[in-house]
Amino acid sequence: MRAGLLIFITLFLLLVDFTFVRAAWLSWHHPARAPRMTFARSSDPSVRRGHERGVVPFAGGFLLLTVMMFDVFIANSWTGTPKVVAAVIVAVSMVGFMLGLLLHLTVVWFNWPRFLVPPSLRGDVGVFVERARHRRELAAALREATGRGTERS
Repeated sequence: MRAGLLIFITLFLLLVDFTFVRAAWLSWHHPARAPRMTFARSSDPSVRRGHERGVVPFAGGFLLLTVMMFDVFIANSWTGTPKVVAAVIVAVSMVGFMLGLLLHLTVVWFNWPRFLVPPSLRGDVGVFVERARHRRELAAALREATGRGTERS
């Protein structure tokens, strides 16, 4: 039963990996054919574009998660695998997965580091910069509409 569940989870993660790696490859090499992946339910287009920019570190993190699950499956199935080696692989995979998620969020929020952003999307700004720009424009329009802020005493 336990081995069957580990096989199912590993195969499911391989399917998820294929989807994300394909999306990352297409967004890097063929941006017009890249799928528009939605990671979050947001009506803000800057957040959706940010998640599309961050698909490369996200895919890398999920690949490491699959390596970890495969390692757990191998360690539980065959007794010849040293537990120390399996534990090290799990630890490295978990750290890599968390790093991939952290890099994904930095690409979404700040569009940094640029080398992880597909070349066609490197000119975009991050979500924080775009929201700050929008707030400044909104505040200026509000000041202009109410007549405040134009004269200083």
